[in-house]
This record gives sequence, structure tokens and C-alpha cells, in this order.
Amino acid sequence: MATLTGEWVRSGSRLPLDIVRLTEADWRTLAEVRLRALRDSPAAFPVDCEKEQGRVPQEWRDRLADSDWVVARRETDGEIVGLAHLTAEPKPDHGPYPPAEVRYIESVWVAPSARRQGVSQRMIQALEAQARQDPQIRSLLLWVLAGNHVAWNVYQRLGFVPTRERKHRFYTSDATYVWERRMRKML
Repeated sequence: MATLTGEWVRSGSRLPLDIVRLTEADWRTLAEVRLRALRDSPAAFPVDCEKEQGRVPQEWRDRLADSDWVVARRETDGEIVGLAHLTAEPKPDHGPYPPAEVRYIESVWVAPSARRQGVSQRMIQALEAQARQDPQIRSLLLWVLAGNHVAWNVYQRLGFVPTRERKHRFYTSDATYVWERRMRKML
């Protein structure tokens, strides 16, 4: 595991955690944790592990330069047990939302050993705090897989509400189509 250089924030979750915003110098950590997430939960992401493994170091650095990535580090043993992403990148499916006023939360993953212990909640709160630093940003958007009731409930507790938007996304890991529903939080 690469030494992390980002800014650490003490968490108050049930699982003692530090949340860190990764910097370009942390590209190896991003690559390692992202690939671990894809191997652990392939049906949860619209990209397969093989494609991500083919990325060169500069592509990982560019990802960190263009948007905010946070990881959750367990205090007891230093293991990274979570990953989440906040991006301003305009999406073709942004719908009626002005791109300058919106940030997207993506790539949320929690290691199986740390699930249901407040990890995703702490990462989302850290990303929300980051978004609130820009007064132009008025809302956060995310997509939730149909049937992922745990994530749905976490997002609702954090103030996200469902929109009427749905999309059918192809997941390469098991060659099936899965519905996703959009949720939004006004800031």
C-alpha cells in the first residue's frame, strides 16, 4: 500500500476511521483500491476490472487531478476499507441539471469486512463537505442500483431524495442489464 499524502479527517463512525482526500501523489492507492473494489463487487460498477487494470499511471493521476476521491482508512490496522468519488464532469445523462451547479457522487465502495458500520456515510459526508466549499454547487446527484436497499437507505438518511429518473445500464461483469434510480440532495 502506498503512503497516502492527502488530508486526513477523523471520523465519528462506529468503526474508527480516518477519511482522506487523495492527491495526485496517491495514484497507486487509487489504482489499488479501485481494482480491489471492482474485483470484490463487479456487478456494482459499469466498468470491468480488466479495463481498469490497463490504465497507465498518468491516467490514474489525471483522475485525481480532475476530481475528488476519498478513501476510508480503518484506524485499528490502517487498512483502506472504502472509496468514493465526487466529480464535476458533465455527464450526458445530467438531465435538467445545470453542470456548473451539480456534482456527481460515484464509485462508492466499502470492503465486505467494513459494511454496515457507517463507512459509506462518512465518505459521502466528506464529499458533501467538499462540494459545499463551492457556493455555485446547489446539488449532489448519484445513481443507485435497483435492489441495493442498504445504499438506498444510507443515501436517504443523508438527505438524498429519489428523482423520477431511471436508466437501464449494462454491466459487463455478468452480462446483465440492471436498473438504476437517481437520487438528489439539495445543498
